[in-house]
Amino acid sequence: MIFIQLNSEDIINYYLSELFDLYKICFPDDNYMTNKLLKSILLLCKNNNSCILIENSDTDTVKIIGGLFILEGGKYTENGYGSEADKQSFIIFNIFVHPDEQRKGYASNMLNQLFLNIGNGNVIQLITREDNIDAQWLYVKHKFKNVKKLKQYYKHVNKDGLLFEKHL
Repeated sequence: MIFIQLNSEDIINYYLSELFDLYKICFPDDNYMTNKLLKSILLLCKNNNSCILIENSDTDTVKIIGGLFILEGGKYTENGYGSEADKQSFIIFNIFVHPDEQRKGYASNMLNQLFLNIGNGNVIQLITREDNIDAQWLYVKHKFKNVKKLKQYYKHVNKDGLLFEKHL
């Protein structure tokens, strides 16, 4: 396995379709995500730290098995995620690994690479579903703190969210 860090334009130009297919496998009940919305999210994640992809290089074909999308300068507010001029804050929009490749350390490796890339003095936030225990375990393992419960944050599936935060 190799990690390739790409900017959003490269992902949109070369990997968008495959990435969307993987997203639907990882989040099957996420009916609101469309190819167009995924492209919009990637356009928000413009910096080179924002999109880290894992590719499988065991064969001659390239297969994306995971991704991490970061928004630089954003922070959670009561109205959802907002953009701020604060370059010391980051939002993890999505982190995902193909179900067949989970529990092999790939998500941890992506997070560790992110921590190295953005450095000390920064804050990272993310929201996960309250019933996503595996994700919560991963974030706590990496020293994220659960700072707030968000009632009905995931309205499309009638689920609460949990806001996690990590200070580097």
